[in-house]
Amino acid sequence: MSISNETKSMFANMQSAFSDATAESGGAAPWPPQGEHEAYIIAVHTDVGTFRQTDGQEFPSATIQFEYELVADPDRATPLQWKGAMFNLPSDASQITLDGSRKRAEIEMNRLKGHLKTLLGREPNNLIVDLEEVSGMIGGESALVAKVFCQYRESNGRTYRTDFIRDLLSGRA
Repeated sequence: MSISNETKSMFANMQSAFSDATAESGGAAPWPPQGEHEAYIIAVHTDVGTFRQTDGQEFPSATIQFEYELVADPDRATPLQWKGAMFNLPSDASQITLDGSRKRAEIEMNRLKGHLKTLLGREPNNLIVDLEEVSGMIGGESALVAKVFCQYRESNGRTYRTDFIRDLLSGRA
C-alpha cells in the first residue's frame, strides 16, 4: 500500500484526534455471518473522501478500509473475501458542526485505533507511520491472520455492518 501525499496530509491534520482516540475492538456484500472469524488481512485501502453531515454539509476526509479473506470457509470452494466497514474520517474534526456527526467521527477514529493497536501489539501513536507499518506487515513474508468480529445492527430497515479486529493470531506484533 502506498499512501498518497494528499492522504498523508489529511492524516497529519487528524493526528491530534487520533492521539485522543480510545482503541476499540469489537461494506461490501457478502460478509460472513455475524460473529467472530479467523481471517487473513489481505489489504488496507486508503483514499481521500467526503465526510457528510445529515444537514448536507460536506468536509474533506480520508477513507480507510481493511480487506479480509476467511481462513476456512466450508461453504465455498474459494474462501470468502470482503471489505470491512469503511472508516471515513474528517481531516479536521473541529469543523464538524453537528453533535451526531462529531460522535460518528469519534467512534470511527476509536475503531481504527483499535484495529491498529491489535495489529501492532502496542499503543499506536502516529497515524501515518502506524498505517504504513500495518501495510508492510500485510506485504510481509508471513500471513497476517486475525480474529475479526463482524457485528450487524438493524435500523430503519437497513443493516449496518461493522468489523472489529479482536486478536492477532499470526504475523508480526
